[in-house]
Formats: sequence, C-alpha cells, structure tokens
Amino acid sequence: MAATIAILQPTLCIVQGVEVYKSLTAIMSDGRQIAPHLVQARIAGVNTLVAAFNHPSATRLADHWGRLTSVPYLFGTVAPTLRAAHQLMTAPDVQDSKPVGPQRRPKDVNLHPPR
Repeated sequence: MAATIAILQPTLCIVQGVEVYKSLTAIMSDGRQIAPHLVQARIAGVNTLVAAFNHPSATRLADHWGRLTSVPYLFGTVAPTLRAAHQLMTAPDVQDSKPVGPQRRPKDVNLHPPR
C-alpha cells in the first residue's frame, strides 16, 4: 500500500472499511484530524487527505450506505466529509499552484510493439 501511495501521490484517499483503515494508519504519520471522518496525514512521504468511512455493506443498519433505501450514513457522513475535503483541496493556495498539463510521450516511444 505504501508503494502504491508513493507512486500515485494522491491528494485524497477514500478508505472504505475498518480493516483497510487500520492498515493505512499503520503507515501514516503526522496525522491531524480535520473533521470527524477526515484526516490530513503523511503516508509514504506523501501529504494527503484521508476520508475514512464504513464499508458500504457494513452490517450495522445505521452504518450501511450501500442501498438507496437506507442512506442516512451517505448523506450525513460521507457527503459532508467529501465536501470538506473538496473545500480543502480547492483552497486559494492550492488553486494558485500550476496545474498539470497534458502529458506527452517522447516521439521515439512505440506504444504498439511489433508482433
């Protein structure tokens, strides 16, 4: 997991499930609680936001958000947490950073090797 995060360098990690979150916290440092389900942390040398939720198929009915017939957890927990993460990620200091432009491959790279 640490290697994947180091390679991808995500600005937001959305974690679904207690066991996955436990694994992630084992490699987290400098964690700072931003909101009830949102932590700003350093993982594998990458500063990222971590939004931690129950798995959509959680067995406790109050925490189950995988069915549209029972969505209080989705609207009361997941949606506000993701809105808070979005606000943090679109803060003026983040908006002023240079956006990543289209990626170009060198002309000598052949994406279709001969058969």
